[in-house]
This record gives sequence, C-alpha cells and structure tokens, in this order.
Amino acid sequence: MIENWWPTQIGYYDNPNHVDISSHCLDVKNRVEHPNITTISKDTYITYKNYNIIGKPEFYSINNFVFKCVFDYMMQTQMQFKYKVAEGWFCVYERGDYHEFHDHCPSIISCVYFMNESESKLFFGSNFRDQQAIDYKEFFNNTNTPIGYETIPGRCIVFRSYQLHCVEKHKSDTPRVTLSYNFR
Repeated sequence: MIENWWPTQIGYYDNPNHVDISSHCLDVKNRVEHPNITTISKDTYITYKNYNIIGKPEFYSINNFVFKCVFDYMMQTQMQFKYKVAEGWFCVYERGDYHEFHDHCPSIISCVYFMNESESKLFFGSNFRDQQAIDYKEFFNNTNTPIGYETIPGRCIVFRSYQLHCVEKHKSDTPRVTLSYNFR
C-alpha cells in the first residue's frame, strides 16, 4: 500500500470582473524608487516595502477579490487560524527580467495575481529535494517536477508561503505586471 503524505495545495481563482490596471502600476513605477532588495534578479521592479497596495483605491476591487480567494482557499483546505493581510505589492518585469526561486516566510499564505498576459510562467518547485533526479514513465503530482502556471489576466494563485516559486525570464516588450500578497 502507498500513502501520500504532506501534499501542497495550490489554489487558483479567476476574477470574472478583472480590470487591468497595469498602466497605473507603470505610472507608480516612474514615481516610486526601486527598493534595495537582496535578490539575484535585481533588475525586476518590485515595490515590496516601498509601496503597499493595501488600502490604495486603485487596487480596491482586486484586493477584495484576492481576500475572497484566500478565504475560499482556507475553507477548501480546512485551515483554521485567524489571519490578516500583512502586505501587498506589485512587480513589473521588463524584457529579460525574472525572479529566482524564493519563498515568503514567515508569512503563512501568499498570493500572486496576474494583471496582464505574458508568456512568462509562475513556477513552483517541490518542497522535497531528491539526492538523485529520477525519471518517471508519466508525470503525476508526486514526481517532484516543477509546476508552471500560465499568466492569465485576472487569475489569483494562492499557496502556502513556504512554497518555493519563481518567474521565468520575461521575453516580451510589453511589461509583465503582477500583484503579490502575504497573510499572517
């Protein structure tokens, strides 16, 4: 008998009332200084700790949708804890920008909301590290293979903050804009 232990749940929710406010984010990018973040991908514009989108009127409807997604995720996974949003920020990926594998600890739940379409996927890596890479006859959800989510405008991805994730290199001349959130 084989049992599956310690699965990771990743939720995705599509906003039927999505409004693309990428142009607003690009305007903010021209006014708000790029923070000094210790990442390898230093060129990617990230407003983390410099511009919190929580409480900003331009983000109100999207923030409410994201908050509902987190509530739904908690109901579906049967998590029970009192949480509050810790912060929200946005990222702008120009041609060649990317974000290496990282997590959002010490938060508990994190989200990424896709503002506009892009060929750059959001990838999640397994939390388990094999000593040796093993090939499988066919792919299934326990094979330690990275999982990529298409950048669909209005889609919110909800996941546990310890989950390693990254964004592949952006190849378009149109900036890729995403919103990110942490809940504690």
